[in-house]
Amino acid sequence: MRELPYYKGEGAVVKRPIGVTVVAWLTVLSGIALLFIFLLFGVVAVVGGPYSSGTSAQLLPIFYAPLMLAVFAFSVSFMMLVRAKYAWHSAMIFWIVFVFFFIWYYNFMGVWRYMLYLESGDPWYQYLSIARILFLPFPFVYAIGCAIYFSTKTPKEHFLREATKQ
Repeated sequence: MRELPYYKGEGAVVKRPIGVTVVAWLTVLSGIALLFIFLLFGVVAVVGGPYSSGTSAQLLPIFYAPLMLAVFAFSVSFMMLVRAKYAWHSAMIFWIVFVFFFIWYYNFMGVWRYMLYLESGDPWYQYLSIARILFLPFPFVYAIGCAIYFSTKTPKEHFLREATKQ
């Protein structure tokens, strides 16, 4: 596995595994996606929600949950890139919260019943339904895959060992 050097402190050189860098940038992309969901929920809040019964009391937590997760994603990715002391623990907490958020989000928006539904008729709708089937499981694949990778020996040792001096 190729490792990238970077400097931490005075004269301490730490080699970052390439997988940690990839995961950090994927976390940045998930933060951008969460900002998009924040904007989507903002539009839903302006028009009054998907249905009127019981939605108005939930608009405030619904509106700010993706924004808080996006800020958390950006801070976790920064912690991964600079090898902060609690980056490994923060990343694992982020991915657990991320999975639970998307379970709640898919339940609230009614996505589960349309997740594997294949449209019929016009080929354009068929292509969109195939894209939906491929895209909707992505948050779960991302979070579980990153958590499994961070549970392996290389990233765990990278974050839990002390920096060596040269």
